[in-house]
Amino acid sequence: MNGSSFVQYERCNLCRINHKKGKKHVYAKKHRDAVESLLTKFQVKIEETRKEMKNPVFHPTVSVATEPKFWCHFCVQDVPRAVDFDGIQVLNLGILSHIASHEHKEKTLSFWRDNHLSSCRMQPFIELKEDYEIMKKRVEELSNQYRISQQHRLISEAKKIKLEDLQRKRLVDVCRQMVCGFWRV
Repeated sequence: MNGSSFVQYERCNLCRINHKKGKKHVYAKKHRDAVESLLTKFQVKIEETRKEMKNPVFHPTVSVATEPKFWCHFCVQDVPRAVDFDGIQVLNLGILSHIASHEHKEKTLSFWRDNHLSSCRMQPFIELKEDYEIMKKRVEELSNQYRISQQHRLISEAKKIKLEDLQRKRLVDVCRQMVCGFWRV
């Protein structure tokens, strides 16, 4: 045997190809374009999420199987989009919760190192824990207000239903009296 060695293929999830270029692949134009496209789309998504959290959307909690997910390209995992506050889900808060996590910060740093990106572009992809906690407190207060408004709405609907039921019972009683009175004659 001569001194040739076997070069293993590596998988690039961004380019969706197998290659044997090793670390040279991150300098390829196709790879750089894929990284740039990913960063642009991801940054837009995070900015939209931050804007939406100024007026959060609340929903009753749904089952975990139907819960919407968000794919984090840096952590390579699905992240739940919603966060649950005592039976009320806040859409898109899960995304901000994830990007404020320590795990996300480490994986983002690793992604930046692996792809030889400038560290000055990393800030939009990492949420400060303090900013997230302030936002979470505000959302908790708003979710409590939402819960109270939903309770008032349910109480008013229950009163309407009781009133309609009482009116139906009265109508049935009147009809019985008329029918019974008709047959007695």
